[in-house]
Amino acid sequence: MSKSTLSFDLKPADLSPKP
Repeated sequence: MSKSTLSFDLKPADLSPKP
């Protein structure tokens, strides 16, 4: 779960829905 939070904090756009 830590990795998930880190990824979101570092790259919130990465989690965004891509086309």
